Amino acid sequence: MASFFDLKNRKQNGVSGQKQDKSDKSGQPPRAQPWVEKYRPKTLSDVAAQDHTTAVLQRTLQASIFKSLDQSNAKARLREIAEKEGVPVENEALDALIKCSEGDLRKAITFLQSAARLVGSLAGGVDKDGDEEMEVEKKAVTAKIIEDIAGVIPDATIDTLVKAIRPRGTGAAYTPVAKVVETMVADGWSAGQVLNQLYQTIVYDETIPDKQKNKIVMVFSEIDKRLVDGASEHLSILDMALRISAIMAGQ
Repeated sequence: MASFFDLKNRKQNGVSGQKQDKSDKSGQPPRAQPWVEKYRPKTLSDVAAQDHTTAVLQRTLQASIFKSLDQSNAKARLREIAEKEGVPVENEALDALIKCSEGDLRKAITFLQSAARLVGSLAGGVDKDGDEEMEVEKKAVTAKIIEDIAGVIPDATIDTLVKAIRPRGTGAAYTPVAKVVETMVADGWSAGQVLNQLYQTIVYDETIPDKQKNKIVMVFSEIDKRLVDGASEHLSILDMALRISAIMAGQ
């Protein structure tokens, strides 16, 4: 009981415990900082035209208009980050980053960092034992790597599905469409990603009449609702493709 009421000893024990905790934390390896946080502006001095920052933000928020960063500026920023981190990136990969991120620079930087780790560009020149590692030529980040990381379906696969959807005759669309859909599901492609990319392909296809596009967009909306409600991805994709094929056939 005497030691419990000895405030002096209790304070000393508390201070020594805090020092021990700090020493234990200092021995831990530092956590890798995400590039998104590493390269974002830290202070007002990092922002261009800082004198007008407040006014610009007020006008932007009042208008509620948030435009995406210009592609050329986004591409230049991604190239700058890659050069600073020593990551060789192909020019097509930068275009793929912008396309897959849909104009979101933070998402593009995250994809770039993941791609750099995948190709081993973040490996240091010294191993865990302190010995120098053999210098190996760094593999460049390609557009294929970016698409794989982002989960984007290759254009050739979407084109195959669109080709199968094209009307061929009465009752002739089911077999080729079902075969392509079964292959896509077996490859593990997400139904939501199939819907998004097929939507972009069909809506921007000038050969499809606007009247048919209006009906097709309603099909996309219904299938999207089904997927949100937890419907089967295989059956949803198959139903969507067959209904689009029927609309394009004029049925």
